Formats: sequence, structure tokens, C-alpha cells
Amino acid sequence: MRRVTKAMVVSVLLLVAFGLVMLYSVSPVSDSTRYLERQLIACGLGLAGAVVLAAIDYRHLRWISAILLCGAVGLLAAVLHYGVEVNGARRWFRFFGFQFQPSDFAKLALVVALAHYGAWRGRSMQTLGWGVVVPLVGVG
Repeated sequence: MRRVTKAMVVSVLLLVAFGLVMLYSVSPVSDSTRYLERQLIACGLGLAGAVVLAAIDYRHLRWISAILLCGAVGLLAAVLHYGVEVNGARRWFRFFGFQFQPSDFAKLALVVALAHYGAWRGRSMQTLGWGVVVPLVGVG
């Protein structure tokens, strides 16, 4: 695993702790522990994901960027038909009591795909066409 500075880890932990305290303090008294428990589960999953991603060499992501992007587009299309309607919008999948919004996965896949494109095109991205128009069309 790559080195992570202590200042970054301490900063993240302090922000998470501050967020948990704020969530607990603004939650209704009857539901404050329920919201806190859900947020602690999300923090644990986020921490596990961060450890897994920190162990992966980012250069390996370029080879699966197209798969990630196609999977994200597939999930975005599938949510229109199989998604759960919440507050009048069909944007969520529900699995085992958890809700998942495929647009969050699509954001990550798009960042990985654009990073791969930037590494692939390199110097030609200094032109307007390859540096702005082509990525903008891809994002669109």
C-alpha cells in the first residue's frame, strides 16, 4: 500500500467525527440513533472502499475504464425500467434494504474514463478539438 500522510488521515477522521456529531445533534430525538447507525455503516463501507482503492495501482484502472463506463451507462439505462421511484423520481435501485443511485457510480466511471483519455491523448489535448470538444462530447 502506498504511503498516506498522517495529516490526511487525521483530517479525514476529524471531518467524519464532526459530521457524525452534527448529524446526531440535528436529528430528531426519537430517530437520532437510527440516523447515526446508518451513517456509521456508511462510514465503515467508505473506509473499506478507501483501503481497497488505496491498495490498487491506479495504472490498472486505465484498462478497465471502458468497461466501467459501459457498465455505468447500462446501470443508468436499467434504472429507468427497474429502479425504485422515490419522491416522484425513478433514480434508485434498492438492494437488501440499501438504496443505490447509479449516477454516483457513473460519476466515478466518468472520472476514470476521462483520466484514461487524458493519459492516452497527452500532447494533442492542447488543441481545442482534442482537449475540449472530444471530452465534452464524451461527457454529453
